[in-house]
Amino acid sequence: MNIIATAIAMNLIELFVRRLTMKKHGHAPLLKDMIGILSKSKDNVHRILSQILPSLLLPNDGLNLRNLIWHGYVLIIDRRWLASLIVFVLSMDSMSHSSPSFLEDGFVP
Repeated sequence: MNIIATAIAMNLIELFVRRLTMKKHGHAPLLKDMIGILSKSKDNVHRILSQILPSLLLPNDGLNLRNLIWHGYVLIIDRRWLASLIVFVLSMDSMSHSSPSFLEDGFVP
């Protein structure tokens, strides 16, 4: 169960990055490119996120947890990863002053 919840949390983070870069579903560049867009932002929150996100999401800079889960390389995941991602998702939402739920694109876990 933790693996599914962690995958959903990773999807929420990716959705949030797409929202921050104002990319529409189906028309988004690679995740690394969207994080690069955040790094060039004048918004301090975006720049901070662009420093943290690669360690979770990108292969050359960190863990690439997203791909490890989606491609089945990780079958069991510690609850601490899920808890960390949930805190991260909630913090991203809070920092951006977005609506109470950023699931308006139709993504429902």
